[in-house]
Amino acid sequence: MEIRGDMEAPYRVVDAGFGPWVGRGPVGLEEEAMAPGGAARRAKAQRRAADPRPAVLEVEPALVEEVVYQHGHTREVLPLAEVEAEYGPVRPVGPPPDADVMRLLELVRAAGGRALGTLAAALYAVELRIGASGPQPVPEGGSDVPELLMPADPLTAGRPGSREAMDFIDFVWTVGPTISGDRLDEELHREATVVFYRWATGPVFVEFAENIAEMLAPLIEDHGIASVADLLLLSEERIEWAVSKTSL
Repeated sequence: MEIRGDMEAPYRVVDAGFGPWVGRGPVGLEEEAMAPGGAARRAKAQRRAADPRPAVLEVEPALVEEVVYQHGHTREVLPLAEVEAEYGPVRPVGPPPDADVMRLLELVRAAGGRALGTLAAALYAVELRIGASGPQPVPEGGSDVPELLMPADPLTAGRPGSREAMDFIDFVWTVGPTISGDRLDEELHREATVVFYRWATGPVFVEFAENIAEMLAPLIEDHGIASVADLLLLSEERIEWAVSKTSL
């Protein structure tokens, strides 16, 4: 991803391995060097500053100020150019195309109580297509950063620190494989799979949990969760993410 001088750096980006990065700048290299990660990060900061001294950097912050990004799980901190060089290509996180949302909502209305289960099945199919193996636990050690407590998964890379993301990906992998037969709407499944794959792999990565919840919110507000979920799903606690943008 090329960021020209007249462009604003994106707040969130996703790397080639679906690694989540969030903007933490602009900050000086002194601040970056003291961020969690210790010696390796300080050494990298020193190389960029061309400062041979091994201890705390004593350079003018204004001279080295730059926007930096922090990985949502490893806490590695890098300028965007280095994220691109080491982990790229990098894509910005952005909203879904209006046309996609309108078409999906049309199909969801037609699918009725089969809609939410069918969306789970489509999302699960996308996970398998891109080679995901389910939400992976973050390495042990604990953290005071909420994002680090969340399981890593390609479809949560847009905003891994949200509660919706954790509930959402648990829903996809628990419910998605179970939806078939009369519980599946074939047309919604076919088109949603294509759209969701594009959201995950296109030039702009679309955050899934929040945007799908926002898409469903008006329908659920007007007609209740039963308008999109069958009886089996209504007893499933994992559907809570789907009503997170409603007043229910």
